[in-house]
Amino acid sequence: MEVGREIMHAAASSNLKQVSLELVEKSPLLIFYDADVDKADSLALLGIVYNKGEICVASSRVFVQEGNVLNNYIKRWI
Repeated sequence: MEVGREIMHAAASSNLKQVSLELVEKSPLLIFYDADVDKADSLALLGIVYNKGEICVASSRVFVQEGNVLNNYIKRWI
């Protein structure tokens, strides 16, 4: 966030009038108990490697609901 503040300050003190910053590069993939785990598993991998992960919706984090779905999801990756 420090870099974002510096960019905003530089934009405000120059001739730029409006600035929009997208500084958060983390788009979570949420997997709940009613999800198709096979599909969620493949989409999680595709989401981060598609376009080399350089898109605003790259699923760089995966949050899985606790319980059976989490246990099943972990078993797939071990």
